[in-house]
Amino acid sequence: MKNTSYIPEGTIIKRKKMHVVDHPGVVVHESGRVMVIHNTPGRGVVMETVDEFSQGQPIKEAKEYNSSLSQWEIVRNARCALARGRQWGLFTNNCEHFISEVMGKRKESIQLQAAMFGFLSAIVILSRR
Repeated sequence: MKNTSYIPEGTIIKRKKMHVVDHPGVVVHESGRVMVIHNTPGRGVVMETVDEFSQGQPIKEAKEYNSSLSQWEIVRNARCALARGRQWGLFTNNCEHFISEVMGKRKESIQLQAAMFGFLSAIVILSRR
């Protein structure tokens, strides 16, 4: 995403984290500025500028996240999550759990599920040797 000076509210964007996993957030507008609400280790649900969120990484629209909710409802849910101040948790409240929740879906983390499947598959393969 080259122009980050205007991104519509309710857009889900992402950046790479540790060059491996995607880290998503919800775009909101606050006092004329484009901001991102996301869930991050050590700080929980926070609101930051797009530059702070990106941490120098390129950002992209995360088109893999679909919702039947309007962008307004997604923004409302993200702001409510921010007000609740929930803390990050790898297995129960990571960044993907946060996004699925604000999109009105069951909390899930596809990347975590894939990592766990890979880990368990490796154990099974190695145990057969």
